[in-house]
Amino acid sequence: AEEALEGANAAPLSGHVVFLLYLNDKTFLDAGGAVARLVQAAMDRGIAIAPVHEQEPSCGGVPFRNFFQQTPQVLQQPPYKLFDTVAVPLYPAPEHRTVSLRLILTSMGAVPCDAGPLQRRWQLLRRRIAVARLVRRRPAEPQQIVQP
Repeated sequence: AEEALEGANAAPLSGHVVFLLYLNDKTFLDAGGAVARLVQAAMDRGIAIAPVHEQEPSCGGVPFRNFFQQTPQVLQQPPYKLFDTVAVPLYPAPEHRTVSLRLILTSMGAVPCDAGPLQRRWQLLRRRIAVARLVRRRPAEPQQIVQP
């Protein structure tokens, strides 16, 4: 995954690409900070982040406030602002987990199979507009002003 996102040899992206970020008690606590580097590289390439918040304690579910301590500051501040995107809660009960999984798929751009062709196109267009807005929100590189 690192090779696909980082460095000069990163392949050009095509189609709809989404980075699924599974948030639990171990996210961003890996040795060497590989997860943080991957998230930053994905955001640098304009890849949408789909955060998923695990709720089951036996699977590492912790209160969301923990992620503000675990996550590197660079990802919490502009231009990244990782937590501006609402994380989909992944609930443990089977009936709730099914709903959570559907919400995750929707956040990644999936459309219901029973959606008509026009509705599918409309949803894809709305998704592209949202991504374009995210890209526009990023500030340009700072320029030095030379005063006479």
